[in-house]
Amino acid sequence: MNKFFSPKINMLRYFISCTFLFLVLPAYGQELWHGAEKGMSTSEVQKIFPNIEEREEYLSISGRSDDIEPLLVIDEYKLFDTYFKVLFFFKDNKLEAVKLHCIEWDKCYYTKDMMLSSLRDEFGYEAHTRKINTSLDIKYWMLDDGVNIRMFSEKISNLLSVDFQVSE
Repeated sequence: MNKFFSPKINMLRYFISCTFLFLVLPAYGQELWHGAEKGMSTSEVQKIFPNIEEREEYLSISGRSDDIEPLLVIDEYKLFDTYFKVLFFFKDNKLEAVKLHCIEWDKCYYTKDMMLSSLRDEFGYEAHTRKINTSLDIKYWMLDDGVNIRMFSEKISNLLSVDFQVSE
C-alpha cells in the first residue's frame, strides 16, 4: 500500500485544508458597495470616500428590525447621469448597510432600467421580483457572500432606491 495515499494522510490533508480555510476566509469582509465592507468603522469608511459627511438622516433600510442608523452621507453621487444620495448605516460604529436613493425626481424612474442592467451585469439576474401594485416593483439579489441587494422602483412617485446589506 502506498503511504502517500493512506487514509490517515488523506484525513490529515483534509483537516489542514479546512483549518486553512477557516483561518483565511474570515479575514475578507463582505463588500457592500465600492470597497465599503460590513463591519468597517465610520473612520474607515470616511477614508474611502473623501466627500462623505457625518450626519444623521431619516431614510431607513427596509426589512431591518434592528436599530441601525445612517451616520455618514454622500449628498450627491452621480450615477447614470442622475444624482443619488448615498447613506451608510451603522450599528455600534460598524457598517451594516448602504442605501442609494435617487434625488433627481424627474430622472429616477427612467434611470431604473440602467440601474437594473448594471446590477444584472455585475450580479446576474435577480433571484426574485415582487410587484406590490401596478407601479411598485422590488427586485432581490442574494449573493454568495451573504450580501443582499434590493432595488425599489415606483412609477408614480419616481422612487428609485437600492439597498445593500448582509442578511440578518
